[in-house]
Amino acid sequence: PPPPPVSRAKFPKTRLARDSEAQRFPAKYGSGAGLRPRRVFRIGNEALMIRAFSRKQRGVLRPGPQRRCLQKAGRRANRAPLPRGFATRPDSRQTESMPARCPPEFLSIAHSLADAAGEILRRRFRRPVAVEDKPDASPVTAADREAERAIRELLSSRRPGDGVIGEEFGDERADAEFVWVVDPIDGTGSFIAGRPIFGTLIAAVTGGVPVLGVIDQPVSGERWTGCSGRGAALNGAPVATRTCAKLADGLLATTSPHLFAPGEIGRFRRIESRARHAVYGGDCYNYGLLAAGHVDAVVESGLKPYDFCALAPIVREAGGCITDWSGAPLRLSSNGGVVAAGDARVHAEALALLAAPAKDEGRTGK
Repeated sequence: PPPPPVSRAKFPKTRLARDSEAQRFPAKYGSGAGLRPRRVFRIGNEALMIRAFSRKQRGVLRPGPQRRCLQKAGRRANRAPLPRGFATRPDSRQTESMPARCPPEFLSIAHSLADAAGEILRRRFRRPVAVEDKPDASPVTAADREAERAIRELLSSRRPGDGVIGEEFGDERADAEFVWVVDPIDGTGSFIAGRPIFGTLIAAVTGGVPVLGVIDQPVSGERWTGCSGRGAALNGAPVATRTCAKLADGLLATTSPHLFAPGEIGRFRRIESRARHAVYGGDCYNYGLLAAGHVDAVVESGLKPYDFCALAPIVREAGGCITDWSGAPLRLSSNGGVVAAGDARVHAEALALLAAPAKDEGRTGK
């Protein structure tokens, strides 16, 4: 006689892939329980399991109608219409080549480093401070140097064999297996002006790839973290970028159009003209807002490794895309051009607009 009918397997929306139907009901699916889908698509801040299992994984499931039902449910979910206002987009953490996982103890170390720097910056914020100009004409204060010195002292006691690259005191053991890349105040101009939109940047890099990032705003008490393979968070709560189908629907941010070199400003203006809104200022703070779903794209150039290494894991782990202007993932050796977007479609549109030279190649942003 034919086997008894089996109820259709359903795939509810869940936050994590491990909460699939098969995992929550192991008695129903037998030894196949606990398998993860090959691909995960995001709807808003949720993850929807809609892809069939790989051949090796399917072979573990019990043969017969249960397995066929599971496969059919996955195909049906692929065709199911989405609620109005939502858009399907691949989660960049699933589709991009993944960097090495962040060592679990690094996050607690990074919190200690940010705490030490934050205590100094809060004490000196909106207080009289001497300002010097560095050779590249960027400002520096005693607060920058004191905060970076505190970070380096902590690293020398907790990770003595690691390398350090900092904005104020240069490189130490830059060829080590793990290198910490720090900017004590990203947005020194905002710090001097008493505007709480600067941040302390802390990154851990291995093999040239950033695997840990921290953006800390010590005045407002906001701290974004991102660890490869462990997600992104704001003050410990998970964050995710928002969906945006095209630049015409999105909000674009950049620190200042005056910072683009001749030959770059025209390309940026082309993106700016496509965006629904554009805002200036913010430095690293813009990337935290993007990871939290408030900004849709950030475009900048001329950044140094200590400016962008901490940003990459946060944006990536929040579900966004962040690359250089050619579309290559950010590395310690990247050239300083950055394109970040919460939605892969906006990122692709921005890259396409940057690809061709602009008509006003000789103009500057001033």
